[in-house]
Amino acid sequence: MKQTIKESTRLPKFIFILYSLQVIIVCFYLFSKDITVNTWYILSGILLIGILLFLINLKISFTPNALTYSLFPIILTKKIIAWKNIRSIQIKKTGTLSDMLGWGVLYSRKYGWAYITSAKYAILIKKNNGEKVVLSIKNKEKIMDFLNKNNIFQIS
Repeated sequence: MKQTIKESTRLPKFIFILYSLQVIIVCFYLFSKDITVNTWYILSGILLIGILLFLINLKISFTPNALTYSLFPIILTKKIIAWKNIRSIQIKKTGTLSDMLGWGVLYSRKYGWAYITSAKYAILIKKNNGEKVVLSIKNKEKIMDFLNKNNIFQIS
């Protein structure tokens, strides 16, 4: 069974709501003062950060030969991990705050580089060279089925 599975996830919507509330509060504070050039720089910076948060998009592709992923606009080129370079894969439900301590691009000694978005599950990858990568995934069953049927990894 040869096929390709593609997934795309974004940051949780409540992050945008919280960020919007913060922007409104900062705008009220800044506009209660005299408007200066520095005020416009601050507002421009806040707007730029908001746009970047809104654009964050984790794309993962599972093919019979490799797993590829990118996190736009942070990782512009696709990162490719050939199945032969992976020692083990584990799929588990993530407690974003308890396991990963948040969303976005994170690093820890336990999990290595983690790209965490709004998905409920994560695929934990241990490479042959010792590096670790964690990617958020939406459809656990579909990915497990793909890995099992293509004899890439047997996951239960």
